[in-house]
Amino acid sequence: MTLLEAHAERLLSQGRMKLLARWLGELPAEQLKKYELLEMIYMWAVGFTRGPDEALGKLTATSLETSESPVIRSHILLSSH
Repeated sequence: MTLLEAHAERLLSQGRMKLLARWLGELPAEQLKKYELLEMIYMWAVGFTRGPDEALGKLTATSLETSESPVIRSHILLSSH
């Protein structure tokens, strides 16, 4: 998880959505939940590979919308526009 966490933002900025969706989608939801940023990046990857409806459905099943993290909050604000 540490290696993935260290490189996930860079992969996101490079547009590696399919790769991120595949890798992060293989993780158990309970494990992914422990890493808010990876969970948020997974939402972006799903949104770009499977569509916004699936991403929003997954987002509402998380606690990301109530996160106190400024980084996560910025992603939430971006995704709502």
